[in-house]
Amino acid sequence: SHENSTMSTTYINIGVGVLLLLHACYATLEWKELALAEQDEKLPFHVILECIIGTVLCCVGITSMTTFRSIKMSEIYSEKNWDTTRYHPTLITFNHRGNKKLINQQ
Repeated sequence: SHENSTMSTTYINIGVGVLLLLHACYATLEWKELALAEQDEKLPFHVILECIIGTVLCCVGITSMTTFRSIKMSEIYSEKNWDTTRYHPTLITFNHRGNKKLINQQ
């Protein structure tokens, strides 16, 4: 139950943040049309405040959605030996230039 309420609060934060940012964009576009006629160069304070609050709400919502791992390397690598620490299977490629040179030599 606590996890569901936390997740719903997270989505509410993100939703309200996005709505505030969209409203700030719309208000900026309206202000730009009025500013051209009135020669007003300064963006209204409420639009700037809306951008800041919307950004903070989105950041808080997104960061509370994820779980963070420990930054201490000793805790992460305590049960790994040197061979498995340096092993990255995504870096293994079988279609490299050496393969073609080997075929050409045969």
